[in-house]
Amino acid sequence: MTAFKILFFLLVICLCGFDTNNCLDAVKSHILNHRDMVKRAVTEKSGFTAEEATGIVDRHNELRTSEQSSDMLNITWNSVLETSSQTHAAKCNFSHSSDAYRSNVGEFSYAGENLYASSGTSLNVTVIVDYWYSEKSDYNYDNNTCTKVCGHYTQVVWANSTAIGCGVQFCPVLASSSMNSYFVVCQYGPGGNVNNLRPYTKGALTDATTTTTSATMGTAATAKSGFNATEVSGIVSRHNKLRANEPSTDMLNMTWNTALESNAQRHASRCNFSHSSGANRTNVGEFSYAGENLYASSGKISVGEFSYAGENLYASSCKISVGEFSYAGENLYASSGKISVGEFSYAGENLYASSGKISVGEFSYAGENLYASSGKISVGEFSYAGENLYASSGKISVGEFSYAGENLYASSCKISVGEFSYAGENLYASSCKISVGEFSYAGENLYASSGKISVGEFSYAGENLYASSGKISVGEFSYAGENLYASSCKISVGEFSYAGENLYASSCKISVGELSYAGENLYASSGTLNVNSFVDSWYSEKSQYNYDANSCSGTCGHYTQVVWANSTGIGCGVQFCPVLASSSMKNSYFVVCQYGPGGNIAGKRPFTKASSSGHFPPNLSLTYTSLALVCFFMSKAIIDERRVT
Repeated sequence: MTAFKILFFLLVICLCGFDTNNCLDAVKSHILNHRDMVKRAVTEKSGFTAEEATGIVDRHNELRTSEQSSDMLNITWNSVLETSSQTHAAKCNFSHSSDAYRSNVGEFSYAGENLYASSGTSLNVTVIVDYWYSEKSDYNYDNNTCTKVCGHYTQVVWANSTAIGCGVQFCPVLASSSMNSYFVVCQYGPGGNVNNLRPYTKGALTDATTTTTSATMGTAATAKSGFNATEVSGIVSRHNKLRANEPSTDMLNMTWNTALESNAQRHASRCNFSHSSGANRTNVGEFSYAGENLYASSGKISVGEFSYAGENLYASSCKISVGEFSYAGENLYASSGKISVGEFSYAGENLYASSGKISVGEFSYAGENLYASSGKISVGEFSYAGENLYASSGKISVGEFSYAGENLYASSCKISVGEFSYAGENLYASSCKISVGEFSYAGENLYASSGKISVGEFSYAGENLYASSGKISVGEFSYAGENLYASSCKISVGEFSYAGENLYASSCKISVGELSYAGENLYASSGTLNVNSFVDSWYSEKSQYNYDANSCSGTCGHYTQVVWANSTGIGCGVQFCPVLASSSMKNSYFVVCQYGPGGNIAGKRPFTKASSSGHFPPNLSLTYTSLALVCFFMSKAIIDERRVT
């Protein structure tokens, strides 16, 4: 402390001479300003900019490409890993996050992690990545061992780590380290540094190009990710032009699908020349499949073995959940063309019950209170909200009469109210029949003499509920449970029709197999990229396909997917890949096109071939002249017929 005072005094003498009284404040100010400048040497920061994120990804891929690897995949930025990294960086503790913290991060079961800290005046992302990569000199590939620390390097070049996300935090105090530092965290998915595994498979890469019949190979490939609007239009147009060439009676038009595009681009960005997994091509936009169930997030596609095509839905011995109609446990399902709601079933035009529960219109059932069995109605606390019969607090009022406990009942074709009977305007007995208002009871059945209700056949001839062949049809009525109802619409389960917003059918049908996944075609080129070229390369496989035998003499699956008649959606992605894994190519374009509904279904042909006569080609339009001739001859025939008569 004494030494510091001496140094301070000498500093004052040097700066001020011996006039310390006039200069002391200035010296103090200088020292304080210098201290603040040191504190501000590292500027506050939280999170990387988009430009910095790009720099991190690019530098990783540059260094990964420099390895002599035969299986190195491209790495891309991942926002979930970024968030996870930033959360850990914000803790300002220079130590790795726990294994539990890095488990199940987004789509990754485990994420790897590299750390970095710097108290410099600025942060350079290239310096960070290069610092980790510099550990390469301490790694022995042949022995798969480190002479010193090398885990940061092996994570940087871990071949199948395809995603990275990083965070950075300015820390006034960085625990387990120093003060005034940047703390950088990068997490990788899938995580690397797996015990006893090398970071990549060693093997030299060679330049190569795809051998296609019409692709133009010339200038070196340039960086690219995704197709532009002009290319999208070209892909769709080329597909539809080639599809129109086929002698098909059922070929549908193909349109661009953004969900398929996003999914295809996601796979292309992995830079691995292999088909995506079945799991990767499920739950794609409107074409969704989960386990045994097919459904759509837009409420259009059914469940189980029900399927959806375009505007249409049908079923075959299966289950359904569409729009307002849902399947839960045993509640709503179909079997042999019938739908059961709870234990109630609907077939053709009619809804009927068998030991179940129902609420149709104003009639409801819960527990033992209201049900139909052998033509009888039992009303406990439930009601008919017409003119006559309703319930309130466990009582029934029939016209002006009420039921509470054991007082009102029918026995031997008579009604007793307590011990009394009534035969006025509303309640009377005649010829072993009981009439309550307009409602009559005879023997086992309750019906209306005016043609309004019959419970034996479950009939109501008013606006809402009626019966045919002992079954109930739902018009304006509803099932007031959780599942089935109709509002200003009609339900017909023969064709599984719902005239509301969501569920109905009209002629067009499609199987579940064709909807459960998206088809996929792949293409790679290290030359220039032309959309006609890669579509034509797939179509060129037509020469290897035998329609009559429905077989291929070589590869023809790309062709059959291009012309698969009911594949109506397409979405494609493209990625420039410094290294294209599962191939011998580098600096190449990797194209992925996905199709929905997917084609190439075993045992099926891609389209239905038109017969040699009797059918116009599907895309042939009559000219005005031809149409005029048709109209002329039709008119002449009508005139001739009138002359004869």
